[in-house]
Amino acid sequence: MYRLLILINCAGLIQVTVNMSEIAENITENIALKIVVKIVGKFDLRDLLATLLQTRNYQGTEVARRIFDISVALVLLIVTMPLMLVAALVVRLTSPGSVIFSQNRLTKGGQVFRMYKIRTMRADAEAGSGAVLAQKADSRVTPVGRFLRSTRIDELPQLFNILRGEMSLIGPRPERPEIAEKLSRQFANFDRRLEVKAGLTGFAQVQSGYASSVEEYDKKLKLDIYYVDNRSLKLDLLIAMKTCSVVVSGAGAR
Repeated sequence: MYRLLILINCAGLIQVTVNMSEIAENITENIALKIVVKIVGKFDLRDLLATLLQTRNYQGTEVARRIFDISVALVLLIVTMPLMLVAALVVRLTSPGSVIFSQNRLTKGGQVFRMYKIRTMRADAEAGSGAVLAQKADSRVTPVGRFLRSTRIDELPQLFNILRGEMSLIGPRPERPEIAEKLSRQFANFDRRLEVKAGLTGFAQVQSGYASSVEEYDKKLKLDIYYVDNRSLKLDLLIAMKTCSVVVSGAGAR
């Protein structure tokens, strides 16, 4: 187990000392972990970004992508942790059931993992329906949950999934195995979206939002495949900037 001390300087705007006495097993690939562990002292995201921009084969450089994922996820965790704690407290006080909701999802290669969210629906949301696509103005969503969804605060626990190596910052949104099985029968190229890790945000997500019908999912799938075929640092940065706009506007929430 490694001991990691990082002084994070996020674009010169925030400077925080992080002392991680433990890092979960399998948090990342060994080579990426060894590189990150060696970063002791000042760690500037601007320098990391400049390095990645100079990496010509970024598309095929999974180590560089992994380092970028870990670095940004750590910064976001530090910045948003107070927000997550407040959101968890409000959910606890306003709705019966667990605060953190976990669910089986699919990532690269069809691997199943447990994805974490702050619960936004009633505890018995799927008691009668089973796994279904989220609908507009979904009646299962609590009043507090509607706000959390519109601001995407409910998705923040997935930063831990990123640190564990199950997700990436950018990629197709992870689908549930039960729904994926149905969609794969309707769309012959559905498995193309499983060629890369699932993402906290993605090209299809910022372009078309959530899909609540087969027609909408067809459009979303085409956008996911476009990302898989054309992913690059430049495209990832564009998606990240678009995500900030979507979060502020609340567009596409369910």
